[in-house]
Amino acid sequence: MQYLYEKVAYLRGLAEGLEIDDSTKEGKLLKSMIVVMEDMVDAINENTEEIEEISSYVEIIDEDLSEMEDIVYDEDDDEDDYYDDEDFEYIELVCPSCGEEISVDRELIDDGEVFCPNCEEKIEI
Repeated sequence: MQYLYEKVAYLRGLAEGLEIDDSTKEGKLLKSMIVVMEDMVDAINENTEEIEEISSYVEIIDEDLSEMEDIVYDEDDDEDDYYDDEDFEYIELVCPSCGEEISVDRELIDDGEVFCPNCEEKIEI
């Protein structure tokens, strides 16, 4: 952005070197245009700095999101090792209260208390 500052400074110097009289209509216009250009360069510089800052935040967020996606969607995850269907023995029951057919792990039945997930009533076994 330095080159824009340099160009506007060159125009200001050129206007001063040509001894543009700001008492004339044209002189007022040219000097006002130089001031507006300086303000525009300042605004562009501020926007550029903000864009760079936002870009760095977006990169950090992207990296964090990639890590989260790896955790959530990792197909090589050994989650299946923790919950293998062969480790459970299911028994089909019908809830006497609501008539819903449910599958219950044998260990829950051995504990003596089973509740229907549909109506939340205790099923006597």
